[in-house]
Amino acid sequence: MTASLTREIHHHRQLHHPHVTQLFEVIATENNIWLVTELCSGGELFDYLAEKGRLGEDETRVFFGQLCLAVAYVHEKGIVHRDLKLENVLLDERCRVKLGDFGFTREFERGVLLETFCGTTGYASPEMLLSQKYLGPGMSLMALSPHLC
Repeated sequence: MTASLTREIHHHRQLHHPHVTQLFEVIATENNIWLVTELCSGGELFDYLAEKGRLGEDETRVFFGQLCLAVAYVHEKGIVHRDLKLENVLLDERCRVKLGDFGFTREFERGVLLETFCGTTGYASPEMLLSQKYLGPGMSLMALSPHLC
């Protein structure tokens, strides 16, 4: 098992939140490792938006609020996702947000800058593209989280 997969499993096992995919089981065979997570039958938010087109303000507010709650929870656990994109935001059967894919997660210390380039280039922040050090969690999101419903 690679170090990155071990880290992904370690971090995902710590996360228990209504808007984070639940990891139920890890099955290791001689050739494969299977992560058994909850079913998100609504698919990716990317596909939902591609099919539906522009969303109304109310629906957008619900999705955004649920995603902010998920990210704030992950940050409260001392973990940063580092690959937030529409393809990693899943929807359950009731169209509720479920944050998934914890392959680039990392623990962080408040106020300590990170410097690893990771994630998907098309979604990367300017500081990451410029190979600059960056804060893991955004302070504004952490300050907002108690006010989201």
